[in-house]
This record gives sequence, structure tokens and C-alpha cells, in this order.
Amino acid sequence: MAKTIQKFGGNLFAFIALLFVILNPVTGAIAKQPWKDVTFAMFCVLLLTYSIHIICDQNWIHHPVNVILFCLVSVVASLMRHNGVLFTVPLIAIILWNIDSKKLLFSLICGIIILFILILIIR
Repeated sequence: MAKTIQKFGGNLFAFIALLFVILNPVTGAIAKQPWKDVTFAMFCVLLLTYSIHIICDQNWIHHPVNVILFCLVSVVASLMRHNGVLFTVPLIAIILWNIDSKKLLFSLICGIIILFILILIIR
């Protein structure tokens, strides 16, 4: 996340954001009590970071590893909480709206559907 902030906001902004997270007393309290809400929030922040990369840098999503990571994080964020779909579905719709390549669009949709099916079968 810090690398994304550095890329789009500059070094000073990334340093201030990193210090805010590290020095915030809430961060220590969250580290001691691993709730599923905290995990959901972490996956949502990671999904937002990937979304910023996809929207701002169209070449980022052309790597197969990035497509797999995006699909996996979106599925985990959706299944982590009962209302996780209310966050991920509109976000994925916005991303799919901004993607130009039909082949890439097809691979993202197929990847998300396959991961949903696999995780539901495992559960």
C-alpha cells in the first residue's frame, strides 16, 4: 500500500501516511485482537490498492499473477463478511467499466467465478 501511495502521491505523502499507521495506538490494539472485521478491512484496503493500480495503470492488470491476486483478494473480501459483497461487487463493476480489453475482461470475470465456486465447494 505504501508503494502505491508513493507512486501516486509522492515520497512525503507516503512517509506521512506510513507514520500515521505505525504510530497510531489503534494499530497496536488491532494487532492484539484479530477480529474478522479487521481481516475484512485489510482485504478491502488491499483490493482498493489493486483497483487504483488497475484504473491508473492499464498495464498492471495484463500480468497473469496480478489477475490471479486481484481475483483471489476480491473473492476473499466477498466471503469474509456477510455484507462483503456490497463492497466488492460495485468496485468490480467500476473496474470492469474502465477496462478496455475484452480478453482481459473475460479472464477477470471467469477468474472471479471460478474462485467463488472453488471456495464455496471447500466450505
